[in-house]
Amino acid sequence: MQTFLAILGVIFLIYLLFRFFPVFAEFAGLVLGGVVIALITLGFIYIALPIVALALILVGAIWLFKKIRESI
Repeated sequence: MQTFLAILGVIFLIYLLFRFFPVFAEFAGLVLGGVVIALITLGFIYIALPIVALALILVGAIWLFKKIRESI
């Protein structure tokens, strides 16, 4: 939710920039666009990182269980 609100805030800032400072809007729009992309990337990292960690733990536990079972 925070990422979504941050993206909306950045979009609003871009609107204000185009409305009141059209000369600087092109450069600042590029910078704020980069901020939006960074926030989306961080959102995906926060979602995907725990899933990947759990998958690696599960695969490691299965591999360890098979190795112990083979050695018996």
